[in-house]
Amino acid sequence: MDQRIKDRIKEKITELLVHADFFMMPLEWITDRLSEDPDIDLDLSHDSLGAIIQEFEEFRLFESPEIELSATMKGFISQEELKKMGFCNGRRVMLKKRTPTKTELIEFLLNKANQTFETLKKAWDIRPGNNQEIEDQLLQALAKSQKLQRELHIVLTDEKQKQEISIN
Repeated sequence: MDQRIKDRIKEKITELLVHADFFMMPLEWITDRLSEDPDIDLDLSHDSLGAIIQEFEEFRLFESPEIELSATMKGFISQEELKKMGFCNGRRVMLKKRTPTKTELIEFLLNKANQTFETLKKAWDIRPGNNQEIEDQLLQALAKSQKLQRELHIVLTDEKQKQEISIN
């Protein structure tokens, strides 16, 4: 691949990650954004982009397990709908110079817990009638998700208070 194209890819990924909501973004999300860029006229697969990213010292590529929907959940929500809500499978990319603080990490986890809770609420709203097993699973998942939200909120509040004390 031409070095100018690699340089443009590096420049674009850096720009995307600097302005992203989170410090670490799915490789799939980055691939989608690059495919929309008229200056990068390439048909890049996730694997080929991952290989290019690994050549650059500025980025860190993290492995992330692929999440497969159960047969039951496939009836409720598609992978594409999950993707639209920010749940992408696969590897993640981080800009090394944008290393997150402890507070940012907690906020990231809390945001994901909130997204998970909202997704579970939507699943509850569209659950099939007369299926006690699914209702029980959803109720358990909602309860665990809500507990996680509360615990992360407490940890985040404590961390912010520590930061305020250290500043004063």
